[in-house]
Amino acid sequence: MSDRWGKIHGDLWIHDKFLTLSAEAGWLWTRALSFSIAQKTFGEISRGALIAIRGTDEAAAELVDAGLWDETANGWRLHDWDDHQQSREDAEELSRKRSEAGKKGGRPRKTAKPVTSGNEQTVSKSKPNENQIGFNLPSNVKANESNRKAEQEQEQEQEVNPPTPRRGAYPPDFEDFWAIYPKHAGKRDAFKAWKAAVKRADRETIKAGARTYADDPNREPTFTKHPATWLRADSWDDEPITAKITPLQRDRYASSAYGLLQAHAELAR
Repeated sequence: MSDRWGKIHGDLWIHDKFLTLSAEAGWLWTRALSFSIAQKTFGEISRGALIAIRGTDEAAAELVDAGLWDETANGWRLHDWDDHQQSREDAEELSRKRSEAGKKGGRPRKTAKPVTSGNEQTVSKSKPNENQIGFNLPSNVKANESNRKAEQEQEQEQEVNPPTPRRGAYPPDFEDFWAIYPKHAGKRDAFKAWKAAVKRADRETIKAGARTYADDPNREPTFTKHPATWLRADSWDDEPITAKITPLQRDRYASSAYGLLQAHAELAR
């Protein structure tokens, strides 16, 4: 059984995003949170994980529409995970500190057997008391014991109350992209995707692609991709969105086709 913990605010049940959810979607969000904490996926829910926690695509889509999940290349991610739970970076940093603290420790020397002042014969073979043990331990070992205990307490505290990352610490180039992109959702996840994207393409190319996507007259706001999804898919290279046929155009095409058939019929007589 996992001994890891996460955080849920006491007002969650009356939050606007949750009040509109179906019971199935709300329960899926809860199971996904528990799964991600136990498996240390840091908010990531793959399509395989969705099946494992008995979720459905419909419930997942409902969570995305409510702004509680973000779409990713491999599935979904709980929205703003790093703002409320322990991030991957924080977990790795804590693990590194614990590893370094462990390397500094050493094995204590054996406790010397007590002897009488006037006789070389051992006075007693009984187990020394705690004061004797503490007295005979090297000082660096006792210090390392204290360090390890402090690290464990810090880990428990961070598991229950993980530190909140600093906000607003985004570089200007990313802020430019963010201002251009037509959908503002999952900024932290988008920043991670942007950092990976600028290794594959020029920053200006990415911004130009975002501007083209934002200005595309055939883009529907309801189906606009999340910025992280758009970046991970290298969508700045995509062709413009194909225009959809409106009901009026469909009627006109049908009328034209009917007229052509009538004309052919007249000529055939």
